[in-house]
Amino acid sequence: MIPVSACGSEVAVVIVSWNGRHYLEQCLSALGAQIFQNFSVILVDNGSTDGTIDFVRMHFPEVQIIPLEWNGGFAGPNNLGIQRALLEPGIQFIVTLNNDTQPEPDYLAELVACANRHPEAGSIQPKVNNFFTPELIDSTGILIAPNLSAVNRGLKEPDRGQYQREEEIFGSSASAALYTRKALETVALKGKAGTEFFDADYFAYYEDVDLALRLRLAGFVSYYAPAARVWHVHSATGKNYSPLKAFYIHRNQYLNILKNLPAMPMLHAFLLMPGLYWRSLLGSRKGEGAAGQLAKSARNDNQSLYWIVVRGWFQVLRMLPGVLRKRAQVQAKKVVGRKDIAEWFKRFGVDLDRVVAG
Repeated sequence: MIPVSACGSEVAVVIVSWNGRHYLEQCLSALGAQIFQNFSVILVDNGSTDGTIDFVRMHFPEVQIIPLEWNGGFAGPNNLGIQRALLEPGIQFIVTLNNDTQPEPDYLAELVACANRHPEAGSIQPKVNNFFTPELIDSTGILIAPNLSAVNRGLKEPDRGQYQREEEIFGSSASAALYTRKALETVALKGKAGTEFFDADYFAYYEDVDLALRLRLAGFVSYYAPAARVWHVHSATGKNYSPLKAFYIHRNQYLNILKNLPAMPMLHAFLLMPGLYWRSLLGSRKGEGAAGQLAKSARNDNQSLYWIVVRGWFQVLRMLPGVLRKRAQVQAKKVVGRKDIAEWFKRFGVDLDRVVAG
């Protein structure tokens, strides 16, 4: 059973859902079976029309609900949940959990234990496997390229025990991550929506990459806790290879570059983008990798890959004044140098061919 009140809780689990009633029963039931019980659950509903709120109120009355009248994406609604959670002074950890996940009973216990072993960590990443194909890995953390393309470490790899070591990673995927209160409050941004932990301008996708970057720039690290296990449907709301998802990822990648990187790494990142476009173009024409799948999806939706790219550029230009204001906030909190940033790409890097392969 999910604990009734946030009062005195150490952990707040924030779930954002949009028409996800069919997933929430297994997700919330799995939370109710947790060994660690010093937690509360906050559900932010993105204007669902499938009866989500009534269902949760009837079957999981312990869950706090923040109902929205619109679909606010991922970043903004998570911020609302985190803001609500941090009103409780006892909350030390925030867990962002997708509605299409099913955590194992010791999931929260292992995340908290790992965080306590590594007080320098701003986030903890569990081992996430595919819900429908459990032998395949979904994520063991974020890998990052110098142009700030990002992929899930281990994505689609057969799980042969190759990721069973507790270790430092670049950053955590927000599908099931733990963040410390101290880290979130340190890197929080002041934006149009008030206090923002995830950048609300992103709507969805790459907002966890941005947060991982800001945590790193502020001196925090991230750890991978393989004993914390989660099963994830993956892209249940935003389908894999959809043109809309590709648009947000492309646009938000540029926002990450502009906001987070110092001048020389930023220039390097921009110079790498033509290579990414070229690889993607070849993949789309050959029908190979993520680019090939996206090209097929775009044709089915009567959309052009070129239009996705150009539309992203125009939105970045339109958003530039606000991005630069947030950049000033990020850089003011930066405690690392260019050598540290270069070392991230060496330790936790991924090449562009791997990015294009998907």
